Amino acid sequence: MTIRRFKIHLSSTTFNLTDELDHTYFFDSPSGLGLNTDYAYEKLGNAFVRVGDAIPQRSVSGVLIVRGKSRQSVYENYQAFVNALSKDNNACKLEYSLPNGSVYMMDADIIQIEKSEIEHNDRALKCTMSIISKSKWYDEEFHYIDGRNDIAGGKIYGFDYAYSYTESLIGTFNIQNLSSNNVPTILTIFGPCLNPRWTVICNEQEVLHGQCNIKLATDDELIINSIDGQTEITHIIGQTSEKKNAYQYCNFDMQNFIKLPLGECKMLVTNESGDMVKSAVVIRREFNAV
Repeated sequence: MTIRRFKIHLSSTTFNLTDELDHTYFFDSPSGLGLNTDYAYEKLGNAFVRVGDAIPQRSVSGVLIVRGKSRQSVYENYQAFVNALSKDNNACKLEYSLPNGSVYMMDADIIQIEKSEIEHNDRALKCTMSIISKSKWYDEEFHYIDGRNDIAGGKIYGFDYAYSYTESLIGTFNIQNLSSNNVPTILTIFGPCLNPRWTVICNEQEVLHGQCNIKLATDDELIINSIDGQTEITHIIGQTSEKKNAYQYCNFDMQNFIKLPLGECKMLVTNESGDMVKSAVVIRREFNAV
């Protein structure tokens, strides 16, 4: 039987909450996964007219079942889970996989795990777990541009993305935004490059320009993160991995953070001379419910 699946991702490890092999962790009876909208109304005569709406912060709860080969190993598995959360909870993500193969993520905090006692002749702890969202549900797609037309052999990446991706060799990201919202992005520009510039064209119209007046050496990176709550323009020094705020070097007459509008979009990334540069972009499609 195909079931929906859950995982907890931390920056250092991942916990499978629907483990088919030994069922160490299982997230049972989840609630809070559907659509919830707060509407505001005004009374006009005998009618109520909707004047606004908002998506409230999502709360997901359920029962975390922790198992083991012995009563002692049950407690050890529980302790491994809560210790990892205590060290790394700020980077927590909830993964939700549907029976049709779709996979969605949500940035979240696990705010409560109520520890139970092992029932008689059982080898499982059943703990109520509460999760609060820090984002909408989203999925991500990765696009990569080498910046040249003369690639030989296989692709070599200086990074590791667990995303589906497409590749263009002509210097243009071609992206179709079919969601109901503008789509935030994370653009990474790789050195060497001088004064990189990015342009977004949607439905054959130029809708956005951005530029950072900075010199990127070989192995340097410039990251333009446009996701709400994470916005940054950061220069990463390749030799030392040092991170420097590069926002002050941007052209403030331009819209430097990139959210793609609805429709057929193209993104061009060039340097000062107009040449295409090596770059990558993560597209985050957000959903009120999945």
